[in-house]
Amino acid sequence: MIRAVDKQLTIFGEESRKRVRDRLRGWYDLTRKIDRLKRLIAKDKETLKYLDDQIEASLVPNYEMMDMPRVSGTSDKVGNLAVKLADKREELRLSILHNEFELNDLERQLREIETAVTELSPRHAEIVKRYYLYNENWGTICIRMHIQKSRLYEMLAEVLDVLGDQL
Repeated sequence: MIRAVDKQLTIFGEESRKRVRDRLRGWYDLTRKIDRLKRLIAKDKETLKYLDDQIEASLVPNYEMMDMPRVSGTSDKVGNLAVKLADKREELRLSILHNEFELNDLERQLREIETAVTELSPRHAEIVKRYYLYNENWGTICIRMHIQKSRLYEMLAEVLDVLGDQL
């Protein structure tokens, strides 16, 4: 459903405009945070697999050492290592769960913004993407879109009013 900005606007007030403007200004940072979290989760999952391999290797009995007598008071270094690795594994697993939860929340916020922008007219959506997502300055947008600076800011204000009920 394409929503034309030319239809009757509901003016939500300056507070609503500021809220929408802040959400749109955070659009670019939101995409960067999502990319960073995805890389971090992938790295942590790789580390988790490595830890699992280390734990498995440390728990496999070393047949040469099985029949060796133990002296009283000696520590089981392999057992201590396995416990440390298991603790590290649990910390990493919890970190992955936390990051995945945060990633889902950020992706939900991104979908809200993208859905709201796609419902705008194509011209307004293009201006919003250039201005807020790609961080192009007004001069570049005016040249590429063949509009005056004053018209650009009028269109951005119209968009803020239209998106006031969605963002």
